[in-house]
Amino acid sequence: MPAHDIEVTEALEEGVTMRWLSTITRADEGRCRSRRCASTTPGSPSRPASFETLEADSLVLALGQDADLTVLADVPA
Repeated sequence: MPAHDIEVTEALEEGVTMRWLSTITRADEGRCRSRRCASTTPGSPSRPASFETLEADSLVLALGQDADLTVLADVPA
């Protein structure tokens, strides 16, 4: 699901680096390896095109617009 324009704008203003059409294949020790896919249609990944290793202090996976927060039900505020 695509991000809303305002979400992208705000994230970029905060210094977020985005890797479109990529998925994490490994993460450890401040590094993550990702596989980037080629796309023939905007927003539709097709075949793996390349791999890259990134250094990062945090990683956020964009999985969709609706989060299932039930896993946090027993976590103290």
